[in-house]
Amino acid sequence: MQKEAENNNNENKFNIEVTKEDYEQFFKNNLDGLKNKIITQYKKSFYDLIEEKTCSNTPDYDWLVELYSEIREKLIYFLKKDSPLRKEIEESFDVELFSQMIKNNAFKANDLYNLINYTFEKFLQLGSPARDKNVKKMRDDLFSLMKDNATFGKIVSNYLKYTHMCLENFYEDMGKAPDILNSLLNKVKNQKK
Repeated sequence: MQKEAENNNNENKFNIEVTKEDYEQFFKNNLDGLKNKIITQYKKSFYDLIEEKTCSNTPDYDWLVELYSEIREKLIYFLKKDSPLRKEIEESFDVELFSQMIKNNAFKANDLYNLINYTFEKFLQLGSPARDKNVKKMRDDLFSLMKDNATFGKIVSNYLKYTHMCLENFYEDMGKAPDILNSLLNKVKNQKK
């Protein structure tokens, strides 16, 4: 009987009422952390898959061609259809030629060097100047891997990883562009008053 009373007392001590607002606040506070963990794990899995598929004895050439094509499409997405820069990128990232070269083992070190150099030149040209130092570091890291005679798979997997990181940054910056422009316009308007 005494034990039963103690159990009832203990239950009452911890009887906490959670309101809908409490739940929503808890959910909101923890959602960002969960979202970041999911994104981090997704990226890690993606980069691990890139390394696995490029470093194997028989690389998945179709997948490499698909990723190459995606890089091209993401680079030209914000460019006008008739712009000279868009045409240049479309011609330089010739998916059919790349596919033939990679599948027939005709894609050599010089081709890889030129691809790395061109891709990162475009990131420097199109991206935010605030990110230039990081873009150059990634490019230079790839050139160091080539100089150190790293395997083709290691260089390509890092190229794809860095390229996707640059593209993410580029798209993030482009998403912020309207807010930045509005802020600048408001500053100009306020200065005129």
